[in-house]
Amino acid sequence: MISERQQDANRRNAAKSHGPITPEGRAAVRHNALKHGFTAAEIVLPTVEERIDFEQFRFAFEEEYNPVGPTEEVLVEDMVVSRWRLNRIRKMEPGFFALGLQFRQSMREKLYSNLDGQANLADVLSYDASGDDTYGKMSRYEGRFERTFYKALKELQRLQALRAAVSDIGNGTVSQSPISPDPEPDPPPPPTPPQPITQASARGTEPQAPETDKIDIDQGPA
Repeated sequence: MISERQQDANRRNAAKSHGPITPEGRAAVRHNALKHGFTAAEIVLPTVEERIDFEQFRFAFEEEYNPVGPTEEVLVEDMVVSRWRLNRIRKMEPGFFALGLQFRQSMREKLYSNLDGQANLADVLSYDASGDDTYGKMSRYEGRFERTFYKALKELQRLQALRAAVSDIGNGTVSQSPISPDPEPDPPPPPTPPQPITQASARGTEPQAPETDKIDIDQGPA
């Protein structure tokens, strides 16, 4: 047990610490909130689930989506928790029917011995629906967890797409615009020069010389 003096020293040292300031240090503790916070301690059921399985499950999501910043990390955490609980509900379904079949065994042998296995399952559901409706509650929980998962996934994808677009603009790239501009139209052809007037003759078509006044050099003045 530490002394009161040592406790005071620890408090003073903690007050001076503002966490890691280098990129390497921040990267090392980036997922501490997910690894050491409430998530694993509150979500994992110790009698039927293993913490190491949850940690591997969480790590797979972090590797796939690589969240940046606290908002994206929280969204990934929502996805992990909701999906973990959704898987738990689905794993409970065989146990629910096994328990129901055992509970209804004497009644089934007395009244429903001629029914097949599917009818026996229907009997379990019918009996449950008339009482606690455990299976109906399981189905509602399943739908809620599934909606939570896809809502967080959609928001995470929106934020990451926005961050990628901002990064492209900052780097001077145009990858965020998949449509290429229309090409410039071709220039109009040059005007055609006028053609000389031609006249038909026995030898073919020849250019017609312009008419001028003729002077008879053999005749003198009148």
